[in-house]
Amino acid sequence: MTGRGGLRAWVVSLAATAVSAYALDATATAAGVALVASGLLGDLGHRWALAVLAASYAVWAWGLRANLRANQELLARPAPAPTCCRRRRTT
Repeated sequence: MTGRGGLRAWVVSLAATAVSAYALDATATAAGVALVASGLLGDLGHRWALAVLAASYAVWAWGLRANLRANQELLARPAPAPTCCRRRRTT
C-alpha cells in the first residue's frame, strides 16, 4: 500500500491494535483480580505463584499475537470501495 490510503490504513490498524490491546489488558486484569479475590492462590508457595504469573503472561502474549496477526491480515486485504459515497442511478 502506498500513498494516503496506505497511511490511513496503518493509522486505523494501529488504533484498532491499541484499543484491542487495552481490552485484552482489562480482561486479563479482571481475571487476575477475580482469581486473587477467590482465595485460590492463598496456599501457593512462592515458586508456584511465579509459575502462575508466567503462565498468565504467556496467555496474554498469545492473545496479543493473535490480535496483531488479525490486524496484519486486514491490512493485507484490498480496501473495499465505500458504499456510502456511490451515486445512485436514476432511470
